[in-house]
Amino acid sequence: MTGFKEDVRPEPSHRPRLRIGVIGARRVREGTGPFMALHAASLGAEVPWVLTTNQRSAAEAEAWLAGRGLRTRGTAAATDLAGAGLDAVFIATPSGSHQAWLDWSLQAGLSALCEKPLVADPQLDSTGWQQQVEGLSGFALAFAGAGLLLSESCQWPFTLKAFRQLHPEVDLAAVQCLKMEMAPAAAGRVAWLESLSHPLSLLQEVAPGRGDFTEIRYQSLAGGLRLQARYLAGSRQLELQVDLRQTEEYPRPAGFSLDGFQCRRVVREPGYRIFFQDPADPKREVESGDPTKMLIAHFFRRLKESRGRILQPDVALLRRQRLLAKLLAAHGS
Repeated sequence: MTGFKEDVRPEPSHRPRLRIGVIGARRVREGTGPFMALHAASLGAEVPWVLTTNQRSAAEAEAWLAGRGLRTRGTAAATDLAGAGLDAVFIATPSGSHQAWLDWSLQAGLSALCEKPLVADPQLDSTGWQQQVEGLSGFALAFAGAGLLLSESCQWPFTLKAFRQLHPEVDLAAVQCLKMEMAPAAAGRVAWLESLSHPLSLLQEVAPGRGDFTEIRYQSLAGGLRLQARYLAGSRQLELQVDLRQTEEYPRPAGFSLDGFQCRRVVREPGYRIFFQDPADPKREVESGDPTKMLIAHFFRRLKESRGRILQPDVALLRRQRLLAKLLAAHGS
């Protein structure tokens, strides 16, 4: 995202500004942390601290953000964030460290928006992933019991508005097939681990409620990988197909289709403007804004609305982790 430019002037508000810390604020392996910090600031939040692994990288992150209009302080000490009067943290570290940082957030009394996947550690085998997922219900209850939000950074459901503008004739409640194409930087099992939360979150929007997979099949293709599965949700059956492409193209191509009606992301410079287009008719496109910014805005609204209220765990989030674990178990090592 070298051309990314964000207006970090806060949007006007009469409410106290949210205070957000970012854990994992370097551009390592296409890390999202710095961009999440810029989005938070543009939405009116204060971002007093960003955390990295050492003081050198903290200074680099601080300078990178300052060059884009966000003045914050970089640190390698989690205690700086714990004592900063934050409302929440964004966890944008490598997936294997998510569990530890979520534990830390809970102990620090901070709500958390965590990069996907929530707790699937690439160093574990399928049994280890299943054990992590089985412990999530109590973990989510602990967050809710402390009055804290626990959310996962899955932005693709926020593209459905653009899809509806492109294809108003499609009834989501009647969709029978979801196909998604992505081009992750990782390969093999790790690519699936870091990608599958996206189609799963879309699937949950299209067919909400409890669901399960059958007939899970993985295969290698020329230049990529494919997953196919059948999703059973109540009286509905949906076919899921996910293709992971190997490409050096950047920004990385991504898109989805519902019953053959396509919606592909197009990024244009300057300003990293995001459009969604129908490849069958490229003249049909809508400018949507950044779905990650929409996700953060939604998280902020929930954060403000949750103050002083009794919270319940996010059932859809927990179901998504179980679905992810089942798909990963079917892949094997």
